[in-house]
Amino acid sequence: MIQVFTDKNFRDTNAYLLYNNNNEGILIDTANGQYNDILTFTSEKNIIITDIFITHGHFSHCYGINDIVKQHNPKSVYIGKADLLMLFDPNKNTSAYYNIENEGWVADPFKNLKVISENCEMKINGYDLKIITCPGHTEGSIAIIFPDLKCIFNGDSIFLNKNPLTISTTAYDEEKLLNNFIYLIENFYPGYSLFPGHFDCGFELDRIIIENDWIKKECQINTPTKDKK
Repeated sequence: MIQVFTDKNFRDTNAYLLYNNNNEGILIDTANGQYNDILTFTSEKNIIITDIFITHGHFSHCYGINDIVKQHNPKSVYIGKADLLMLFDPNKNTSAYYNIENEGWVADPFKNLKVISENCEMKINGYDLKIITCPGHTEGSIAIIFPDLKCIFNGDSIFLNKNPLTISTTAYDEEKLLNNFIYLIENFYPGYSLFPGHFDCGFELDRIIIENDWIKKECQINTPTKDKK
């Protein structure tokens, strides 16, 4: 089961809660100002968040995590190694730029904070996960893939019909962003659905090839003809 939370007041920022029949949840990002909705939903449904993934260190994807951690005491909070310091620097996580909490927001120190430095696999709450490093939007961006569900949670690396270069207020690497998408197409097309950090979610990868003008302009995509396992 996947519950989507979206902050309509800030760039349609998304968070995703995947929970099983035992009411064990995996949270991906925090949906900025909607993090209270996550706390309310999990409380009403008696769901315990056991693990949290932060796709990258910009504040809108981790704001509110202090309260979420206090309520749920997750076993692990994961973030890409290169983005770790963004949690604790309001200039790096851009919250100072938006005057969040006046002078900017930072995360509390977490005892179970873990960094992702390379592609890896793990099993959480009965789900098989593949964690992919995908620098470009930020150097420490990661994507979380659930092969059994055929779902990819990719942060801000690509969107359905938006140019990802227009989302960031900080430096980005256009070539790496393009390579990230090509990697997804080569390894997870057809059949997988994408759940980005903003805007539309739950659509199949091939729609990006058809609808995203940036992708159509910048790269030629030769889509595989068979499903990748």
